[in-house]
Amino acid sequence: STLVDTAFVMNISLGWFGKFTGEIHDSEPGIPEPAMVKGWAASNRIRFTKTYPSFWMSDELGNLIRVPNLDPYVLHYDGRLNFDEEFQRIEGTWYIPAQRMQVDGQWFEMPQTTGTWIANSSDQNAK
Repeated sequence: STLVDTAFVMNISLGWFGKFTGEIHDSEPGIPEPAMVKGWAASNRIRFTKTYPSFWMSDELGNLIRVPNLDPYVLHYDGRLNFDEEFQRIEGTWYIPAQRMQVDGQWFEMPQTTGTWIANSSDQNAK
C-alpha cells in the first residue's frame, strides 16, 4: 500500500508552558472523523500526538474502512519552526509505532510507519 499525502487543519487551544490541545480534521483522502491533538511548543520546537477515536485501514481498492474493536493508532509528530521575513513554516517527521493486533482471531504485525510533514500557519492574527 502506498502512502498518500493528506492535508489537515489543526485547531488548538493554548495552555500553560507551551502546551496545547485541540482537534484535527483531515482533507480527502484522510480519515473521515476528527482526531484529538495534544502537544507542546517551545522556542522553535513542536511535538504533538494525533489520536483518532477509531481504527481505520484501507481495503484492496484503497477505500477506508473503520475496524471496530481495535484500539486506534496514535501518530507522533516532531517538528522545527523555520522563519524568514514574511513566513513561518514548520517541518518535521511523524511516525506510527509498530503494533501487534488481532482481527477475526488472526494476529497481524503492523511495522512502524514514518514520514515527513510541513505546516503553514493560517492564523489571521499571527504576525
